[in-house]
Amino acid sequence: MAFQSNLQSYVAAAAIVRGDRLKFSAGAITVEPAGATDASVGTAKSDAAIGDVLQCVMHTPGHVVEVRAAGAFAVGATLYGAAAGEVDDAVNAGTDRFHALQASTAADEVVSAFIPFVGA
Repeated sequence: MAFQSNLQSYVAAAAIVRGDRLKFSAGAITVEPAGATDASVGTAKSDAAIGDVLQCVMHTPGHVVEVRAAGAFAVGATLYGAAAGEVDDAVNAGTDRFHALQASTAADEVVSAFIPFVGA
């Protein structure tokens, strides 16, 4: 496994699944799954229950992260935020964007995705 310098540890404010897009919780430095149009700050490296400490891969343009699929999509698809911290190829008004490096054949699959540079 490659060394990742963009890891941060946070306390889970809700149940979290590996690959979930995460956002900061209101009023505390805790994280929870991001909604479909929420801007996320990173993705979860592992599952976590409320109160657990988990590692978050902070979103950095040009890096690859693991994301959890809301459904099927092809390699190369542009991915957008979906409900419950997932990603999908259905366009929405949110700001999160990824490019699928692996295909997903079903919901809840964890796949690799590239974070594009702004405007890419």
